[in-house]
Amino acid sequence: MTFGIQLAKWHDDETTKINANRSWLQALRRIGPQRLERIFREWDTSGSGTLSKHEFRNGVTRLLKVPPEKVNALFDQLDADG
Repeated sequence: MTFGIQLAKWHDDETTKINANRSWLQALRRIGPQRLERIFREWDTSGSGTLSKHEFRNGVTRLLKVPPEKVNALFDQLDADG
């Protein structure tokens, strides 16, 4: 694979990620901070003060009707402590 093709593929992949993240941010803005905090508490079914991937996926797919694989990818991007 030539450098130009690799660069074009990387650019397409990054553009897709940026557009997906922009969509997530727009959805979160529509929800608003107070509702988002209430939703977080509802999703934190273990009461740990954090969201597991399972809790996050269940909550997001109910709220936004997003395919689980996209939610998993977002969680992996956002998960600060792996």
